[in-house]
Amino acid sequence: MKLLDWSQDQSVDWSETTKERFQLWAQDPRECDLARRRNFYQGQSLAYRTSLSRGDTFVLLPRRKHPGTTWATKFQIIEGDRCCMPRGTTETDTFSQGVELDPATGCVQRYWFCKKYPRSVGLTSDDWMPVDAWDASGSRQVLHLMHEDRIDLRRGYPLLGPVIQQLKQMSRLSESELAAAVVCSFFAVGVEKNGSGPGPLGPKGVDYKGNPVKELGPALIAEFQPGEKLVTIAPNRPNGAFDPFWRSLMGQISMRIQVPPEVLLKKFESSYTAARGALLQFWKFVLTERENLLAPNFCQPLYEAWLAEEVAAGRIVAPGFFRDPLLRAAYCSARWIGDNPPILDPLKEVMASEEMIAWASKP
Repeated sequence: MKLLDWSQDQSVDWSETTKERFQLWAQDPRECDLARRRNFYQGQSLAYRTSLSRGDTFVLLPRRKHPGTTWATKFQIIEGDRCCMPRGTTETDTFSQGVELDPATGCVQRYWFCKKYPRSVGLTSDDWMPVDAWDASGSRQVLHLMHEDRIDLRRGYPLLGPVIQQLKQMSRLSESELAAAVVCSFFAVGVEKNGSGPGPLGPKGVDYKGNPVKELGPALIAEFQPGEKLVTIAPNRPNGAFDPFWRSLMGQISMRIQVPPEVLLKKFESSYTAARGALLQFWKFVLTERENLLAPNFCQPLYEAWLAEEVAAGRIVAPGFFRDPLLRAAYCSARWIGDNPPILDPLKEVMASEEMIAWASKP
């Protein structure tokens, strides 16, 4: 904290006190969630899952103090489908998909949210609510979680969006194979006739004596006419080529969504080296999502809004917080550390770490 001209002990004391107070706010759904349903960590997980399945997620930062609580800073998670064009509005170069841009700079100026589900019956233009992306002080009022792979994208796309057609075909293939296997699981038989009689299973679901027969059952006894014999029909299911073909398709899908096939299928059958390599590749994807999506677009903005309320209320002492933007950035600086990567074999991991330390300590 050289910028704040603090000693090491002052920095540690301030950081620990701020961290403890933030955890009190983050762990209580009544304090952090406008709907009082989930805490900060549950809201983070829900917002991320929604952005993966729906393409993007919006988080509003309203200020409302519930009875019996301390903080007014809240978050409100909004489904991405509710950000859309108002009824009767035509899209333009600066206003489309519910996102309105500033004509002068091209940055996002405001978002338009439907108060109900957009496909509800009887909606009018009054059912849409505009929310400015930034307030007068320059603080964010709307957090937008989305995967942005191209310049000037206003909305995101689901993680499975590029492979949705392949997934639909795989679903149809799986259903067809399952139906074929169920049909072939029945003990199918035929009657080879040597005469012109109706046989034991005659037409219209009756036997040659006129007794009704609906289906074959266990320990069924049928009388055959002279010259008739029972012939079994061998089923050709399950299809032996189905599983390799299905795994090949899953491998193509895994390459597109950056999730290794072993992790996608949760099957580590080849070797320890291959399984560890798959987990390391997937961990790179996790770190990228954490550092480029969740931390800057959800965790950090909420922390800054909460800290601004704490400083304004005098509960946390931060001289120059509202006067100097540079000092405010120093106070709001934070590192967001998530879970550690999974370990397949702890013994091998510890031995490898010891060897690396020993090698690094050599003169």
